[in-house]
Amino acid sequence: MEEQSGWTAHASFMDGLVETGFIVLGGPLADGYRVVHVVEAESEDAVRATLARDPWSETHLRIDAIEPWTLRLDGRRAAPASEVQPELWVADAPAAIAFYEQALGAVVEHRVVGMDPKDVVAQLSVAGARFWVSTASASLRRLSPEAIAGATGRTLLIVDDPESLLAAAVAAGATPTSPVGEEHGWLLGRFDDPFGHQWEIGHPLVPWPPAAG
Repeated sequence: MEEQSGWTAHASFMDGLVETGFIVLGGPLADGYRVVHVVEAESEDAVRATLARDPWSETHLRIDAIEPWTLRLDGRRAAPASEVQPELWVADAPAAIAFYEQALGAVVEHRVVGMDPKDVVAQLSVAGARFWVSTASASLRRLSPEAIAGATGRTLLIVDDPESLLAAAVAAGATPTSPVGEEHGWLLGRFDDPFGHQWEIGHPLVPWPPAAG
C-alpha cells in the first residue's frame, strides 16, 4: 500500500481519523487488497461523508459495505497527556481551512461559525497534531500576517515524508521558501502558506532531544 501514489496524504488523513476517535480499529486483510475499519459514527451517511474527504476517495478507495456493529468489550486505556495547540489567525478562515485540508491532509475536528460565514473558529488535526484556525480581529488584537506584513512565529509539523508534503502544499498554493534538506540533525523543508503563516516540516535524523553536554 505504501508504494501507491498519494500514500502520505492518505495515511495522514487516516491517522487524523484515529486521533479523533472516528476509527476505532483498522487494517488490511490477508489478501492485501481489502481493508476493514471499525468506526464510531452516527449513521452510514456520516461514514460515507467522512471517508469522501480521504485524498484516495476518487482513485483508490471503494466502499464494499457498511454494517452496524455494537462494541461491548474494549480493553484499551487512554493515557492523559498535555499538549500545545497553536491557533493561527487569518483573514479568511474558511479558505485557510480548505487549504490545510488539501495541503496537509488536515481533518476538521470542531468548527464554530458566527453570524458572518467568514467568522470561524475551527480545530484541525494532521495525523494527531492539533491546531486551531480562526478569523483575525483587529479589535481583539488578533492580527493576521497580512495585517502586519509579516509573521511572528513559525509552526513546525513533524512528518515522516516532508518531500511529499511540501510538494502537496505547493500544489495547493503554498510558496516554498526552503527545499527539504538536512539541517542540525533534522530533515527539514519550509513554506509560506497563502495566508502568510510560515511552516517548517520534517523530522529529526538523530535521537531528539540530543543528550546534554
